[in-house]
Amino acid sequence: RRYDYRTADAVVAFRKVQGMAREFTVDAPVWRALADPRVPRPRLNIRRFHIEVDQTRQVLYTVEDRVVTSVIHISTGAGGATRDGSFRVYRKLAGYSPNRLYYPSYFDGLRALHGWTEVPTYNASHGCVRIPYWNAQWVYGLADYGTRVVIYHS
Repeated sequence: RRYDYRTADAVVAFRKVQGMAREFTVDAPVWRALADPRVPRPRLNIRRFHIEVDQTRQVLYTVEDRVVTSVIHISTGAGGATRDGSFRVYRKLAGYSPNRLYYPSYFDGLRALHGWTEVPTYNASHGCVRIPYWNAQWVYGLADYGTRVVIYHS
């Protein structure tokens, strides 16, 4: 009934996956794409829950039993600061870290999946995967210690 920041984030994530302009608005092409959308496929062919980050599209996928279960609008590192590869969550902090990352789940050194106030449609972080604040606790809850995080360019 209401178009709010959560709806806008979902729309931009959908538009990214569909190869459309990275905008937060719904127009006729979005409605047409909703009728027959491109369904994202996971990069890894494993049954176990994992997280995939497509740096080309700037989206995060949650994957379970070889099926993409969620798509989230994100922003990765500018200038290649987020490395491609397969990592595992090794450290987590509930709440804020000392450098103000919200609910970080670390996967590569000081790089983490975390909530941030600004999540642009392009890669803009220092190497982390920025997640909208309202999704941060949910992702934190999914990303248990040892959860695989796969970062790639499509």
